[in-house]
Amino acid sequence: MYSSIEANRGKVSETNYKKASLDELYYDLLYQVSFDTSCAFTRKELQYYERSALSEKDSLHIYRANNLYLALNPAVHMDDKRFSQVFRAIKYFENKNLQYDTYYSNFIAAEYYLALQYYKTGENFIFKALKSLGIKAEEYAYEKSLASMTAANILFKQKRYDESYSMIQAYKKYNKNIDYRLFSTERINLLKSLYYNNTAVIGNIGNKINHAQSIRYFQKANSLVKGDESTAMQKGTATFNIFSYKVKNRDTDSIEFYFKEFIRFAKPFENTPQVQLNSAIIPLYYLNIKKDTLTAKNYQKQLLSQNECSFHNIHLQKKIYEQYITDFDSSSLQLYKDYISVLDKIKNENKTKFGTNQKIVFKNYSLVNENAQLKKGIFYIVGIILILSITIFFIILNVIQKIDYKKIKLKNSYLEQDAKAFEITLKYKNDVENRLLMNKKQIFMELHDNIVNKLFSARFMLHQDYRKENTVETTRQTLLDIKSTLLQICENYTEINDLFEKNSFEAALTELIANQPHNKVTFSHFIAPEIEWMHINPKIRFHLYRIIQELIQNIHKHSSATAASVTISLEGSVLKLSVKDNGKGLRKSTKKGIGLSNITERLNEVNGSVDIHTSVGTEFIIKIRL
Repeated sequence: MYSSIEANRGKVSETNYKKASLDELYYDLLYQVSFDTSCAFTRKELQYYERSALSEKDSLHIYRANNLYLALNPAVHMDDKRFSQVFRAIKYFENKNLQYDTYYSNFIAAEYYLALQYYKTGENFIFKALKSLGIKAEEYAYEKSLASMTAANILFKQKRYDESYSMIQAYKKYNKNIDYRLFSTERINLLKSLYYNNTAVIGNIGNKINHAQSIRYFQKANSLVKGDESTAMQKGTATFNIFSYKVKNRDTDSIEFYFKEFIRFAKPFENTPQVQLNSAIIPLYYLNIKKDTLTAKNYQKQLLSQNECSFHNIHLQKKIYEQYITDFDSSSLQLYKDYISVLDKIKNENKTKFGTNQKIVFKNYSLVNENAQLKKGIFYIVGIILILSITIFFIILNVIQKIDYKKIKLKNSYLEQDAKAFEITLKYKNDVENRLLMNKKQIFMELHDNIVNKLFSARFMLHQDYRKENTVETTRQTLLDIKSTLLQICENYTEINDLFEKNSFEAALTELIANQPHNKVTFSHFIAPEIEWMHINPKIRFHLYRIIQELIQNIHKHSSATAASVTISLEGSVLKLSVKDNGKGLRKSTKKGIGLSNITERLNEVNGSVDIHTSVGTEFIIKIRL
């Protein structure tokens, strides 16, 4: 991984990033996001990288782009769907044996659960991240140092102070093996800042260092990071820790400066659970430093109100109640009841978290057990069916022996045969008539939607205003295609229905739109990448293709438009098509022509509907329930 970064970094620039391969762009972005300070164009390059991976349906680079996006944007909300992508990436990278990518995904998952305060689950992911990097201290020393800091935080939150402090000290072992030629000074300083910050917090609580040493470590951590966009979270954490320690120890030296700095750095990250929890120190600041009990109480009420409306952070609620009971009013019975209620909620939440973790751990075991039970059940069912079959056989045999079965069977056989012959003849006659009627209708629609569309294009190209050098040859080829299509319709119409079974439907749509003449109307299109076309009924795909053909033809012929767009998206179980132009619009008095009638007929075939909007240009919105 390091050699790939070395080989590719510096090749990509603001002007040529669209010409780089996905691999080259990935290694360059990885260097900027994880090893160097991000340049001004990183976000733009990352957006292009992600769009390219999505358009090519390249899972490897889709997952890599998602990971880089989360690493570059620490303030991404925890409910963002990007985080669900991380867990799919972990499984994908593990199956592909991609060591570094496995580490990266597990590290992001651990940070995610640490922020959500799911500490036990976060512990599982951070140690998986460390394991994926191997046991040699000289390999991936920077990544191991970074993961050790996160592991220390997770263990600290579980009050496992000795284990947490040991994870911090692992930094010393890895630090001497870091290849400083690859890493920027800012990244190394950020790592050192994490080390000093964690040592100060965990070392003080674990009685490894005293208060004065903690303050010195905090100040070192604070001085090592600039507090720019890429290090604002770490700068804010270091500033908070200094401010917090000074408040708790009633140390007024420079406390106003650290209070303002904490507020400034916390503001962009107020949706982060840990920053919300940190804000609970402010009432103690007003109480211990400012000696302003009223402001302290009002700030607590404000935090509780904001938490109820926006944050929904139960741990923040618990911390404020504890402050109130300890520092303000220990006699309120209602406050104790509310506090106990919050403790019960946290206890139930922890049980839920533990249960969720156990489900993940034992999922494979459950599936194996269910399969074994299913096989056993199948054997029982087969045995019962065999026994019932044998019993029924002997009952029937006994009945046959008691009656004159042959005469009755012969008579009934004649009657049944006559009835079946009549039924088959009638059904065949109806089928033939229905098939003839349907074939006529489909051939008519095929001629109008496909052949007429191509003839219109041929006539359009031969017009003297738009004729080009290769127009005659292109037109000749188009007419040959029309001839071939007509022969195919005549010989075997049913093959048309298989049009999209043999080729990529999305590629066929793209080709249709891309091959439209651009002399008057410029076409653009978007097809949602999450649509799985091979799982959609071929009949729906066929009619959808013909409807788009018809609407594009109408835009050329009637709209007087200069631009048009075709958009296909998926809304739940509904496939949505939007065809929009900036033309003169469709008048309400316009009669319903053959094309619109065909569209209606096709939508009736696939249980679809159409809405037409004509406020600005014309927009056809077609919805088909899958």
